[in-house]
Amino acid sequence: MRLKFLSVALLGIGLLGCHSSSEKPYIKRIDVEVKSSSNHQWLPSQKISFDKDSVVSTHLDYFVIGDKTHITTFRLSKKFLDNDQAWQYDYLGYQNGSKVSEVVTTIGAAESLVTKTNTSTISGDVTNFKIDYTTINDKSYISEIIETERDGGIFYTLTFDYSNFAVGQIVVKQEMYGKPIFEGKLDIIPAGTGQILPDQQLMSLYPLNKHRHLINSGLMGAYDYLITKMVITGEEEYEQTSTFNRDKQGRVLKQAIDHKGKFTYLNFTKEYSYKYTFGSIEDF
Repeated sequence: MRLKFLSVALLGIGLLGCHSSSEKPYIKRIDVEVKSSSNHQWLPSQKISFDKDSVVSTHLDYFVIGDKTHITTFRLSKKFLDNDQAWQYDYLGYQNGSKVSEVVTTIGAAESLVTKTNTSTISGDVTNFKIDYTTINDKSYISEIIETERDGGIFYTLTFDYSNFAVGQIVVKQEMYGKPIFEGKLDIIPAGTGQILPDQQLMSLYPLNKHRHLINSGLMGAYDYLITKMVITGEEEYEQTSTFNRDKQGRVLKQAIDHKGKFTYLNFTKEYSYKYTFGSIEDF
């Protein structure tokens, strides 16, 4: 009976090209193709691969500056720390085969949000980040991210004000050494069901953009909104607008960003795979 059950299970997994009812589709990879009318590409084209738990396993960035393409590859090393009862996520960044950066964080086994990270670069710079959240409608949204230097001094602070979230607006403020750098008023609309990546305009905000791999893994709160207009005031002032082409579920397929009259176009493609729930090997 056990051998018969095993053979049936293998056939269900797809030896005959069939999908069983116990298969669960998940996003295996998302490609973000970026084309810009500007000579300086401020958003990278990306190839983002996920494991079966929807955690980013590899993340390739392609920056085009002038006539050159610069590629950075980030790879996840994940392990369980028995003494701390926590998972350690370690994203190593490589260029031309050489390690150039590292982002490390730990998350308690019973927790789901990153609250601190440590980053280092090939030049020896070491910085730490502290991340706080607020709860809206039973969801966690990032409220503040603070970057501290090796000596503990506060370097950058990025804060999010959701007071008018219900009417479609978020206010973002950035400070450096306690001095205001900019304030951004974001007009937002709800993202579609199943939208995985946050609006890529957020990835222009430092130091949030240092944590894209963790954000895309769903480990730094919810980003279930899209930005239709961003008005920045401070040391630099501009208005940026964005339009979206979405599928029936409201998930973004294409995006066009107008930044100071220069357009950036994003095209999103997804590749799916399946994970199976036939029970453990002891069941066979």
